Amino acid sequence: MDSYNDINSIESQSHITKLLESIQPIPTSHHFSDLDIDLTNSIGQLDNSYLGGLIIEPRECDELNFVVSNYCEEVCRPLVVITSKFNNRFLENKDTQKLIKKNFLKIIFIENQSISASDYNKLLLSQSLWKNLPFKKVLIFQTDSLICKNSDYKINNFISFDYIGSAWKRERPIGLTIDGGSGGFSLRNIELSLLAIKKFDTNSWPGGEDGYYAFCLELIGGKVGKFNDCIKFSTQEFFLEKSFGCHKLELLNDASREKFYNYENKIINIMNNGLKR
Repeated sequence: MDSYNDINSIESQSHITKLLESIQPIPTSHHFSDLDIDLTNSIGQLDNSYLGGLIIEPRECDELNFVVSNYCEEVCRPLVVITSKFNNRFLENKDTQKLIKKNFLKIIFIENQSISASDYNKLLLSQSLWKNLPFKKVLIFQTDSLICKNSDYKINNFISFDYIGSAWKRERPIGLTIDGGSGGFSLRNIELSLLAIKKFDTNSWPGGEDGYYAFCLELIGGKVGKFNDCIKFSTQEFFLEKSFGCHKLELLNDASREKFYNYENKIINIMNNGLKR
């Protein structure tokens, strides 16, 4: 579809609903979660910013401190962290306290001390999450992702995109061909993400949240990254550019992984420490 007006038509929406209902859900989708999370318990105030960051990590792990530090060094924008109130390793870290005092970090507490893939999907598909992000665009990352110091690209090279993630195979497991890339390291438009949720019933979506947004944002006229954009944005399944970021490097074949380590040699130590979701 070529325009926002096309997707507003009853005929178009009916066609898309029937299409989604015909597809069988995959096991990691949000349909298998009864997650009910309160996002009102928080500390820290953020200054206004067009761009910000988000990481959801309730587990107590050293990797969280590292990727937050990496984000602050390379992007230097306000950040929202959703974590457990029992995550003392992060909460008591001196750098965490400094960021809060500088109005650079907001922490939203949840009761869960871990979160499953289906829980993560459901949280990302909720209006309440997006309404708690005081930005226009948000860089979402995880503890198995990093921003590359030796990249040819910076975040501003991708700021015009409404959804862009790590390059993936366009033929998705749910049977649809979708651009946009993986959501584990992704840049998104918050307003359009909310609009997508309002227009397309998330319960009809058979797959992961990243496929939902990549698919639906393009339908409503959003700028979604194509393969050649995504390989510049983040390395995951393919290492073809000196990408801005990386995610799930274990998906690379051995030869590509070695080339990536040579490009971003700091990654070797991180991967040896077992960054994983």
